[in-house]
Amino acid sequence: MAQDPRWQNWERLGSPRYVCAPMVLQSERAFRVTVRRRGVDMCFTPMVHADLFLRSFTDPSTVAHDAYSHFANVCHDVKPWPPQKSESTTAGHLVKCEHDRPLILQFCSSSIGEFVAACTLAEAELGTHIDGIDLNLGCPQKSADRGGFGVFLAMRHPERATALLSAAIQRVKLPVSAKIRVWDDVDRTVDFARSLAAAGVSFITVHGRTATQRHHSGRVRVDTIAAIAAALPELPIVGNGGITSRADAEGMIAGTGCAAVMAATGLLVDINLFDEATKEPLDPFVQCAHYMSVARDYPPPTIRFIRDHLHEHFGWIKPQHPDLYSMLSRNQAMRSHRQFAELMRLVEHRLTGDASNTMSDGLLTLRQIKDLGKDTEEEEEGVGVYF
Repeated sequence: MAQDPRWQNWERLGSPRYVCAPMVLQSERAFRVTVRRRGVDMCFTPMVHADLFLRSFTDPSTVAHDAYSHFANVCHDVKPWPPQKSESTTAGHLVKCEHDRPLILQFCSSSIGEFVAACTLAEAELGTHIDGIDLNLGCPQKSADRGGFGVFLAMRHPERATALLSAAIQRVKLPVSAKIRVWDDVDRTVDFARSLAAAGVSFITVHGRTATQRHHSGRVRVDTIAAIAAALPELPIVGNGGITSRADAEGMIAGTGCAAVMAATGLLVDINLFDEATKEPLDPFVQCAHYMSVARDYPPPTIRFIRDHLHEHFGWIKPQHPDLYSMLSRNQAMRSHRQFAELMRLVEHRLTGDASNTMSDGLLTLRQIKDLGKDTEEEEEGVGVYF
């Protein structure tokens, strides 16, 4: 029997086994490159609102505020572009940009017209820089509930969700996939996955938690993931949920028959999650140093990306070091890569208490770090776009 074209597409993607999840304000290029260097085979962009994406082209000024939270400026994150430095640096930057593939652009939407228009525009503007488009049918957050997208579109209007995908698949040449959550009812989940497969999706990512499990906690229903993989051998299934180690990943693949596994929180906590040579998570300071080094070469679309990544590792310092926490998490004067790099040196010095640590050489005070935000030239040479 001839191989289904969807498996052929999977092979064109390199038959990925370990996937970085779409994460709002956290799966930007700098983080993607960081984890690709440590075993990740394929990455998703942060979730992009289809309507904001469209407006970012037609009337950029109207999405300035929204884009800060919802990441409409996907072009900055996807297209190779030269940092405004030396010619040699520019050339190296463009070469390294090629490492950010395969890459899947994820949209959320509840409107057939907006989703199709966004897919069409993405293919025209970004088609040479991405390898597929995904529809988010799994977001369980309150904003998704209010907006009628994500898992709430799938739960309340499954036929419309399928219609969005079918319409886009008929319009664009890029492969179109979907990411879903499970229902308590296994059969209902399998039936929904079957409808997506019938619509022509290239692959399905299944998060094995329900809509009520909003905080990446609780039991992962691997039996439902396995049931979907068994029911739909014609296309790849990516398992998602509860992956905190490479052993977890291999266990999910073996136990469900899925083609690959996706991790989100697990990768945020340990960038070496999928690295075969690493048995223990990296020290948080080392992880942040790796990320900050890449973020220097690949400036995120807004400074909030850097803030959120560092907070992931050091948000716990609030009770003991409220002054450091305030600068890390809330201070609006923190506007540049250099400021956060200097802050992390101070955090490490404060937490380790090691005066002989080379990190203590030339430490800046919190006031000095804050004052660095007044240096507009640093801002322009650091993180590239401020909304």
